[in-house]
Amino acid sequence: MLSNQQTGCLKCLAKRWFITALKRQWVKYSLQEEIQMTQQKRCKNSKKKKIYSVADLSIEGIEKGPKEYLDSNSEQTIAILRAVSNDPKHTLAVKVTSMTYQYVLREINVGQKKLYDMFVELAGYGLNASITKSQVKDYVRNKFGITATDAEINEFFKVGKTDSNDTDPNRLTAIEYTMNIHSYPVIPKLSSALITKIANIKPETVKEIKDWLNRVNSVIEAIKRANAYGMIDAEQTYIQYAIDSITKQLQRLHNVDRAVIMNTFQGYLKRTLRNVSLDVLGCTQFKLPFAAKLVRGAYMTEEGQIALTHEEESPVFPNKLLVDKSYNDTMLFAVKNLPPRSHFTIGSHNETTIELALAAVTEGKKKLEDNKCQVSFAQLKGLGDKLTYSLAQKGHYTFKYLPYGPTNNLIPYLFRRAEEASYIWLEGQKKIADVRKEIVEVRKLHYKAAAICAGTVLGLFLIFQQELIKIT
Repeated sequence: MLSNQQTGCLKCLAKRWFITALKRQWVKYSLQEEIQMTQQKRCKNSKKKKIYSVADLSIEGIEKGPKEYLDSNSEQTIAILRAVSNDPKHTLAVKVTSMTYQYVLREINVGQKKLYDMFVELAGYGLNASITKSQVKDYVRNKFGITATDAEINEFFKVGKTDSNDTDPNRLTAIEYTMNIHSYPVIPKLSSALITKIANIKPETVKEIKDWLNRVNSVIEAIKRANAYGMIDAEQTYIQYAIDSITKQLQRLHNVDRAVIMNTFQGYLKRTLRNVSLDVLGCTQFKLPFAAKLVRGAYMTEEGQIALTHEEESPVFPNKLLVDKSYNDTMLFAVKNLPPRSHFTIGSHNETTIELALAAVTEGKKKLEDNKCQVSFAQLKGLGDKLTYSLAQKGHYTFKYLPYGPTNNLIPYLFRRAEEASYIWLEGQKKIADVRKEIVEVRKLHYKAAAICAGTVLGLFLIFQQELIKIT
């Protein structure tokens, strides 16, 4: 439950965003105007004008319905490129989940989670962990009732070793497994009969996946032609395994020369530090740029409720302190270990996090420059504006997220962001309380100093009076 103070904060933020949403919906307030306003607010009289816009089209997928709606979502996303074309680093948030039916994502997700759990249950969470052929053969028989042939096991391991520099054919490392084992192989050479059996995706769903990938690829190709960037949005865990798997493969295909497509990781998930670490190390081993944005996450309450309903362990940390630790540890690992040509965006309004990030970037500046890596920052429009302009003034690339879209989709999105960011208001209140306390202490010192001063003056006056009596 939110406190009265948090509720007040949410109402204030919601009112501000709601008015903006109404302007956009009925007064024809355009995204182009919004971007121009953001650009105009760049640090005046500074040569380091590095505030850029991320056009964030708030659209959602559907469970069932006409395919024309899904086609329209991909077309709208491409159309947004025109609005951001004047921004030197034009970037858009890509909601790939809006371009297919939700049951399709869930089906991919179930298969991917099976594969994820198989490795963790066999070898644990260690970054240097590995599994053997006999382990996999026994596991799939006992867990899924699949009697895998030696040929199927060998093929599975051959797929897992794709593009790897590890020469042991009888084991799969955590990095190889993360990079190459996917419930739906977008890249043909990552297909295997055993993966197909484990994932068990229906033939009719496979057809929908292909249609989905056609829509997503049309958006990515448009982004590449425009020399822009695309940040894939993160969602709830019941579809996030699918998003991570598909995005990782799309990055293998499209991030050859530069970091075009960026994944999004959520710091409140217990598995995020491991996932980001393996992705960074995997990109290093496979000679790919690591391209990602790190956020704290916006579905904390919902994730906890879903886990409670299914009597499962919650995938998210139970409190903000642990979320902050996870976020900061993940961020620092990424910044310190980025492979060449990487682009890592720190999406945070938290001043402590930003201070840690700036220290890490400063310490590793030469390595980042030599490897042509870019570390940028991002905040939502209307939140952390002072922080944004301060970062830009110091010469750091900074993005402002500009939510945009139909009111019925935009308002729920903004309420989630408001709830996620409510701690900013609480931290602000704490700072105000600290300042007030400091003022009281300073006043006490002033009163004490004034009393000492008055006593000194009175003493001097009495001495002077005595001396004057003596003279006279």
